[in-house]
Amino acid sequence: LALLGAADRTGMGKQDKGMLQLNDVNFSRFKSASAKTIELGQIHAELYSKIAIMASLDEKAVKALSAGVEAKIDAVAAEFTKMKDVQDRKAMASKVLPTIARYKKAVADAIDMASMDPNTGIASMQTAASEYATLREMLALTVKELEAETTASILASKAANQKVVWATCGTLLLTMA
Repeated sequence: LALLGAADRTGMGKQDKGMLQLNDVNFSRFKSASAKTIELGQIHAELYSKIAIMASLDEKAVKALSAGVEAKIDAVAAEFTKMKDVQDRKAMASKVLPTIARYKKAVADAIDMASMDPNTGIASMQTAASEYATLREMLALTVKELEAETTASILASKAANQKVVWATCGTLLLTMA
């Protein structure tokens, strides 16, 4: 009976450790996806304000702005490229990366147009805004999926632990009878 209790305790401990690890991994991914959503929002908002004053910037400032925005977008893309190596995130990353590439191109086009005429640049930002909206939807869906996965795993672990407890109680009752 003592051996059964020790085995049950060991099994439940392993399940709990696995659930905590899963939660940590999913929480890390959740934070990453949320942070990237915020970063993209900041890039997007900053870009609109810069495009409005683009005509007043000299060529050096426009190039610096373009390079800075490109580097920030590339950093976001690099995070999603890392996710392609994670089996359950591969499909999501494969969808997000082309959208980021389209967003980057639309932003570059808008900066180019705005350097000639701010109104044309702002109008050109509509394409970038559309890609940005798509990215936000994808990232929001990813966050919901991670939350659902974590919740389902925790509930499955609790159910498995409950079965072990009932089996132990049943064995104990049979032993005592």
